[in-house]
Order: sequence, then structure tokens, then C-alpha cells
Amino acid sequence: MTDHVTSTAGKSQLLYAKSKVYLHLTKNKTGNVEGFLTLTRRTASTSNKELAINFIPKSILSDEDIKTLEWFDLYGLDGEKEYSPYHEDEVQTKQSSSNEPVKKAYITRPSNSSSTAYAFGVTIGSLYSISVRPPSIHWKGSIILHSTLGERLPPIFLHDDECPGFKRELSRKRKQFQPFSENSLKGGEIPYWGGDRFISVLKKYAVVESNPAEKTILMINPTPSDLSTFIPQDAIEKSNDKESLFGQGKWKLLATMAKLTNFTKNKVNEVAQNFEQPEVKAIGEDFESARVYLAKWALSIEEEANRTRSKLILNDDYKSLLIEKLGKDFSSLVTPQDISNASRKDPLNKAEWDSYFDTSGLPKITIQEIKDRIFHGGVDPEIRPQVWPYLLQVYPWDVSTQEKHSLEITLQEQYIDLKTSWQTDIKKRETDLFKDQKFRIEKDINRTDRDISIFKRLPEETADDNEDVSVIKNPNLNTLRTILITYNELNANLGYVQGMNDLLSPLYYVIRDETLVFWSFVKFMDRMERNFVRDQSGMRLQMTTLNELTQFMLPEFYLHLEKCESNNLFFFFRMLLVWFKREFPYETILKLWEIFWTDYYSSQFHLFFALALLDKHSNTIINNLSRFDEVLKYFNDLSMTEHDVDDLLMRAELLFLKFRSMVNVIDIKERYEGGAQLISSDLRELIGTELVIQKENEPCSVE
Repeated sequence: MTDHVTSTAGKSQLLYAKSKVYLHLTKNKTGNVEGFLTLTRRTASTSNKELAINFIPKSILSDEDIKTLEWFDLYGLDGEKEYSPYHEDEVQTKQSSSNEPVKKAYITRPSNSSSTAYAFGVTIGSLYSISVRPPSIHWKGSIILHSTLGERLPPIFLHDDECPGFKRELSRKRKQFQPFSENSLKGGEIPYWGGDRFISVLKKYAVVESNPAEKTILMINPTPSDLSTFIPQDAIEKSNDKESLFGQGKWKLLATMAKLTNFTKNKVNEVAQNFEQPEVKAIGEDFESARVYLAKWALSIEEEANRTRSKLILNDDYKSLLIEKLGKDFSSLVTPQDISNASRKDPLNKAEWDSYFDTSGLPKITIQEIKDRIFHGGVDPEIRPQVWPYLLQVYPWDVSTQEKHSLEITLQEQYIDLKTSWQTDIKKRETDLFKDQKFRIEKDINRTDRDISIFKRLPEETADDNEDVSVIKNPNLNTLRTILITYNELNANLGYVQGMNDLLSPLYYVIRDETLVFWSFVKFMDRMERNFVRDQSGMRLQMTTLNELTQFMLPEFYLHLEKCESNNLFFFFRMLLVWFKREFPYETILKLWEIFWTDYYSSQFHLFFALALLDKHSNTIINNLSRFDEVLKYFNDLSMTEHDVDDLLMRAELLFLKFRSMVNVIDIKERYEGGAQLISSDLRELIGTELVIQKENEPCSVE
């Protein structure tokens, strides 16, 4: 007997069927749609990728097909030893008169017109993943099919307690003392349920892999990239729609400003009206400059992106050049050695750090070697107070222990002089400018990292303290206030800008010495001041550069963002402003910052880290999201979720190496052939390790 049978006209061969599956359209049982879950083959020549998984409502089926499906649910798989624990002698008792195993059964192929009756289906080839939700005491088990075509399909609920096939299957398993499947109780996993057999059958025709980040997600025929980039659609929807954006405070408010990117009058008016709400006014005027800035930005960034798009979304000539020089798949032009070098290492520990210096305190290896080690592993928390002042250039790398001690004395004297100058100048303290700056600082200090142990509210703090922002009882927060006011004394042109408190607090958390924290903050602000200049030109340049970088390195994803009206990347404004501090857990931020401070590849490596975030989530967004608000919500919801930061850092490093290789090849072509330059000076500057410094030129004033 051969398995290569030809199905009758208009019929499909059943490979799997399960009865008593439902769509739950309402909370009421009467709204459920009963049907069958099936896997079918259209003809004997149909490939595995063309096999169809269908939900077929019982109401649209003929009596003959219902009878066939119910029978197949009971007995149809008994002859396949791979899927069944049943004995072969039991199978042999169920044969047709022609001695052909009764598992060969056919039903009428569902019509496209059946969609109005809640029928739907996908081929295995167009199936990206499956969400598997086993049953509990509170709900039925269910599966959700995720299509690569971006279709949003409803959950299919498996009512195992009603299903004759499942009951028979479970009864036989119990008789054989095999009450659980291979995926069952291992350290608290759930017992055998109807979804197990469906997945078991599916594995006959497709590669099914658990997603590394989410075990309830099964990837279908995944590529290595799929396994590393997939994020379940459910994660996009995990939010409380009833929760007021404004009740969540300053950063949620700033995120809503990105709605301006929709470029519609309604959206702009909506944002403008939001600023009139009492909840927003209660926050104060801190975001007024950001509001004006983002409103002005909306059109100009789009215009700049359009100007560069025709160049950076590479034309055929440049693609041919890169293929010729770098291989057919020039987007994968890093070598195996590059990938090996980019692997993450354990943090630098005290013994290793000490071994880098001789008895006089001078380094025994090159500074680049030390930075390489920190870039690829970070620093152990125990030695961060020692290492960070070097990374921030408070201490030169080539000073002896004695010279460092002398430097510390000088730094302390300078800090005391700056602090004393405003503490003892009564006239200055009475000026409107000083009072305004102090008020802004105190208001932000009172809500800085209050979930971190050293900044938590003290037992003696009362509700009344919140009404007077000048009352700061936590001594660590008091020190932050002193440092920020003293920094204003040093950098009077810039003044205090909201967000600077978020850059200071991790420095204090790690170093704890007031003088060293102050000078570390001064050095950190040297590179970060451009984020806070009043004309916002520093942030504008970084956002524009990231936009160009995305066009150049991720062209297909950029074109999709363009369709979603999200190509201005507004969701990165907050991330770049304070270097991802509001996106990642505290310990992760400490690691990220020390890696960025090495300037190992680039002084703007944070832009490649941003590019890595885009790269990691590109497939999910392309396959599932199509509107501006969906993309904005997706990235906003990533804040403080679990991220594999080592994976992101590896991606960022490899993206940098690809970028550098592509730029080198294009530069050679343009050097010999002349013509307009494809790579802008801003993009080319990303390869440099010199700090990009931009200072505020105008003195701060009361706005």
C-alpha cells in the first residue's frame, strides 16, 4: 500500500482534527462559536509548507463532513506510532473493507466565502509562530496562530472536557501509566492537554522551536534571526488603556509629545489640548521647551529625512559595488572572528583591574586594552568607584598614585570654592534666576529614583513635605541638590535643565564621594551638554543622524516605518536624552554607561545601541504593526521590560563593524570616481572616538 493517494476533487486529506474547539466572542458562553481545528493536505503533491491549518465552524459543515471530523478526532491518528502511545493491534481492528487504514479521511475544502462565518486558516509556510496557553483552573487552554502576513487571528479555545477524542486519548494514557506528555510535569509544568497533540502532529511537518525569550511562544520554521528578534504580539498589548498618560508623570508626558509626528491637524490639536489639562499644568512648565521643540521638529525632521532618503536607501550601483567588494550578502559582512570578538565577557574584577597597574599606580598595558576589556564585559560593582573616574577622565590614565592623590586635593579645593561661592553670596541667592534654578532642581530631586535604596523616603518624611519642595530630608538627595546647584555655578550659561538629575543620580549611587561625584558629573556633562542646549540643536543632530543611520543600515525597516509615519523615530527622543535611563533597570544602566564611556569604537556608540534596538524589533514591527500609534505604543511599552542587554551590545558592535566596512568601500569609490558624497559628515563622524562637544553659548535666564 502506498501513502501517495490522490484526494478527490474539492476534497482535502485530514492529517489532524480536533472537535469541541471554540472562538470566545463574548464573555457569555452563548456567544461561543463551536468548530473544528484541522490540518489538511490538498493533494498528494502538496508540500509541507502548503499544508493548511484551519478553524472551521461546525455551522458551515455538511453532516457528512461533521461525521468524518468527529470520527477522525477519535481514531484518525491511531495508526501513526510517532504521535500515539496506542498499540498497533488496536489500530488493525479499525480498517475499511479495502484493508486501508481508516486514518485516510477527507473533507470538503473550506470556501473563502466561509470567512463571514468565522472560518479562518493559514498555511504552515505563512505561519510565523504559535502562542500556546495551557489550561488552568481559571481558563480553557488555547492557541493563537501568528501569521507572517500580519493578520490578527483570534484565540482558539480547546474545550478538552467536552472533546471525545481527548477523553479517549487521556483514558488510554492513564491505563498505560503515562499520564503526561513529554512536555508535562517537569518542575511544575502543566499536565497533558489537547494542545500537546496538535503541536506533536505539527512537528511532523514543520520545525517547531520554543522562543528563547518567551517559552509560551513556539516559532515555526524559524531562522536564527527569528529566534533572537521575536516578541509576542501580546507584549504589544499589555497596557492599561484606562490609565491616564498624565498621571504617570513627566516621562510619559514627554512620550505623548511624539504624537505630533502624525502630521495631522487633529493630532496636533489633541496634543495642544492635553497641555491645558490640570494634570499637566500641575507638573509645571518643565516640558514647555520640549513641547515647542517637538512641535517645530515634526515637519523639519521629515523634510531632512526625505532629502537623504534617495541617497542612503542604496541604489543599484552602490548595491552592486558592495556585493562586488564585500560578498553577495553585504549586510552580513562581518567575519566569524568579528563575531567571536564581539562576544560578551564577565565583568572586570578587582584582581584583574589591579594587575593592570604597577606599584606606582601607572598602567602596565595600553589604555585601549583596558577599554577593550571594559567594553566587552563591563565592570564589577565592587570596583566601579575606582574605575569610573578614569572612564570619565576625572583621573588621567597615566598618573601615578601620588599624582592622583595630589589631584584629588586640588579637585576638592576647587569644589569647595565653587560651593562656598553660592552658599555665602546672599545677594546672588535672592536673585530671581537663582531662586528659579533652585526650585527646578528641588522639584526634580524630590522625585529622583525614589525606588532606589539610598534615595527612598525616610520614615520621618510626611505628606506635608511634598508641598514644599525645598524640604529634602534624605541626606543623599540633599547632596544631589548641592551638586546640581554648584554645577550651575560652574556652568552658568547652561543652567539646570530637567533630565540632568537623572544623569547625576547613578554617579552618586556608585561613587558616593561628593567631590568625586561632582567632577565626574562635570565630565559626563561635557559630552551630554549638547542634549540640553536651549535651541535643542544637539538632540536634533543626534536624531537626524540616527535617522540617516537607520536608512543606510536597515533600509527595508526604514521604509516600513515610513509607511507607519514613524520614520522620524520620535520614540528615541527620551532614550537619547538621558542615555536609556528610563528604559532599562538601574544595574543595566550602570553597565551600559561604563561601556559607552570607553569610546572604544565610537564616542557616539549609543546611536549604534539605538540601532540595535531597532534591528532586534524590526521583524516583529514589519510583520505586525502598520500605524504610527501602534509603533509608538510598542516602543513606549518596552520601557523597563526584560531586555537581553548583552545581545543588544553584540548587535550594536556588529552593526558598527558593518557600517565601517560599508563606509570604507563607498569612500574608496568616491575618492577615485568623484561626484557627490553619499555618506554625510555626520554619519562619517560616527567612526571617530573624539568626544562631540557642544556648549550653551547664551547665559541662562529666567524664562
